[in-house]
Amino acid sequence: MQLRQFGRPLQEFIDELPAPVVIVGPDAEVLGANKRARAIGPKRLPRIDDRFGDMIGCVNAKTSGCGRSVCCQSCTIRKSVKKTLATGKPCTNVQAYRDIEVDSRVKHLNLRVSTELRGKYVLVRIDKVSGKKADLMLNSRGARPRR
Repeated sequence: MQLRQFGRPLQEFIDELPAPVVIVGPDAEVLGANKRARAIGPKRLPRIDDRFGDMIGCVNAKTSGCGRSVCCQSCTIRKSVKKTLATGKPCTNVQAYRDIEVDSRVKHLNLRVSTELRGKYVLVRIDKVSGKKADLMLNSRGARPRR
């Protein structure tokens, strides 16, 4: 609301954040993502029905949709979002691993994520992405991996 009063679109504001940030709803549905977060997965903007795993190109989400695979029950990112929604408490610097598909190749990402409740939504900040392949992929998309 305050951003609207200053005539600044929300997307412009979150694109300037230094870390990859995704705003998600109660079922990890993507409500917004900055350009650094969008650079992690496939080269497309998130769609209305995307979940976090869909947006980053998680291989489990590709087969049955984010949140619908047996593997999703143990997804650290999904569990962190659910915990933050249920308790209101943030999850900080949580280790998460994801195999994602980019340009028909599977990449293994070693992530550190933090979650924070913002009203009825959760802000997921990707604190660190590591791995040589991840670094090369992120650099080719114009985002800098955080170390």
